[in-house]
Amino acid sequence: MKKGFTLVELLAVIAILAILVVFAVPNVLKIYRNSKERIFITEVQGALRNASVIYGKAIDMSNGNKCIDSKIFKLDLEGKEFMYYAEFNQSEELINFTVSDGNYILNVNKNAPIKVDDIGVSDSDKLYKSEVYDESKTVPECN
Repeated sequence: MKKGFTLVELLAVIAILAILVVFAVPNVLKIYRNSKERIFITEVQGALRNASVIYGKAIDMSNGNKCIDSKIFKLDLEGKEFMYYAEFNQSEELINFTVSDGNYILNVNKNAPIKVDDIGVSDSDKLYKSEVYDESKTVPECN
């Protein structure tokens, strides 16, 4: 009697593995993408916590607000350099915040002051993958 697997048994195992891969790979990729987005959001929240520090270097705008961007003051978190734009109203409250790490860009623009808890991926916050966004979705600069 010969020992080993028949061709039919091997093909059955390969078919079962292929079915598992078809269902598993998209879910694993989705988890990976979501975790990268959550890491970016956490870093943006850290950048927002530093907004009071960067306010002192903000420059006056023609509308009475103040703004600061990554060309005026470098913001370095987790070893990455962020491009950002922050706009403050006359009460020194952050009302517009756009930040990018080269992979993602997030824009939060509200008429009310922006708080750390406001940063997240929701309908009002716009999170874009950098390769996807068009020229209108870039980090603005102070004029």
